[in-house]
Amino acid sequence: MLRKNPLSDSRHKLHVQFAIANTLVVACCPFSGSSAFVGSWLFGEAGCRLYGAESYAGGMGVATFAFLLCVQRALSTAYPDQYAQSGGPGVLCFLGWAYSLTIAIGPLFGWNSYIIETAGTACGLDWLTSDASHRSLFMVILLVNSTTFLLALLALRSAFSSTAVSPASKAPHSDAWFTDAQLNWIAAANLAISSIGFGPYAFFALWTLLNHCKMTMVASVVPPLAAKMSTMLYPIAYMVASKRFRDEFLSISGDAEVNKKAS
Repeated sequence: MLRKNPLSDSRHKLHVQFAIANTLVVACCPFSGSSAFVGSWLFGEAGCRLYGAESYAGGMGVATFAFLLCVQRALSTAYPDQYAQSGGPGVLCFLGWAYSLTIAIGPLFGWNSYIIETAGTACGLDWLTSDASHRSLFMVILLVNSTTFLLALLALRSAFSSTAVSPASKAPHSDAWFTDAQLNWIAAANLAISSIGFGPYAFFALWTLLNHCKMTMVASVVPPLAAKMSTMLYPIAYMVASKRFRDEFLSISGDAEVNKKAS
């Protein structure tokens, strides 16, 4: 499937970054899984900090690139030639990772901190310490992410309006796996899934700013569990949108012969 370059088009570069961010979200599961098996965190304070930075880099990347995919759809449908020639995809990729890594690395330098979570088997941001450095990070995350969510909705509205008046948007480009109309729906689906998957983090960030009570063990595992489970849903949007992608994706799981016979 990868040899056929389904995402080689310049319109698809952000999708690759989105996939990388989702991979980072679940890449640390062996560490939390092995700790859960014995009932306590196994990798010390340094491991906790690295675990937190890696997982939050992925999590912030997912939320950020879900927004940027919507922006990309608005720009590439309204100004297709200018967007591709001006290096727009590269600029958006740089901005997405710059913001995500700033938030993820910040706690390593005193802007909030990474600690062992209440469940004792994983690490994340310190939700309970109520000083300026800890609260300010949550304020920035809430302000930026709520603003980008609203901008994403406006961008999607623009993208759908542009493709609605262009018959060519419903036909694939040469050798392209997705039409512009399909990419619009994929961006909308990714935004919805990421909002549901990372919504608990937004809730707890707001809760932290308004309350100072202790977090229960059950509450502490809900945000990371929802975020990790949401990574399994994103491929569905691509499979529903494109039969070609669906057939190739299913062939990975050993259904190649079935697909050949069906075709």
